[in-house]
Amino acid sequence: MKNYLFTLLLLAVPLTFVSCSDDDDDNKFNFVTEAVHNAFQNLYPQVQPYDWEIEGAYVKAEFYKDNVHSEAYFTPEGTWVRTETDFRGTLPEAVTTYLTTNYPDYTIDEVDWVETPNGNYYEVELEKPGTPDLRVNVKEDGTLA
Repeated sequence: MKNYLFTLLLLAVPLTFVSCSDDDDDNKFNFVTEAVHNAFQNLYPQVQPYDWEIEGAYVKAEFYKDNVHSEAYFTPEGTWVRTETDFRGTLPEAVTTYLTTNYPDYTIDEVDWVETPNGNYYEVELEKPGTPDLRVNVKEDGTLA
C-alpha cells in the first residue's frame, strides 16, 4: 500500500505543475498600443493580424489579405510606415528592363510590393552565385525608389 501511495504521489506532483497556468499569454501583445491597433484597423478594416512583433523601432503586424502574406509597420505612436506584401505575378516591363540592364548576371529570388506614405515600389532580392544577395527598390516606372 505504501508503494501504491508513493507512486500516486509521484504522478500527482508533476501533474500539478503541468496544470498550473501562466497567464502571460493573455497579454502576449501588450506592446501593441491602442494607437497602433486603431491605425491598423483603419488601413485594413476587414483583416485580423495573426502576429505582432517588435522589429527595430517599429511594431509589425503580420496578416493575410486575399490569401497573400503581408507585414505592416507602425511607429509605437501609431504612424503607419509601410506595408510589405509578397508579390505574385509579372513585374512591369520598366522594372524588368531596369533589372536586366543593370544586373544582367543576377536572378530574381524574391519580390515584395512595398506601400509607403511617400510612394510604392518593388523590393527585389537578386542573387548571383558567389556574391551576396542584393536588394533593389524599383518603382513601377523603372526608376530607383
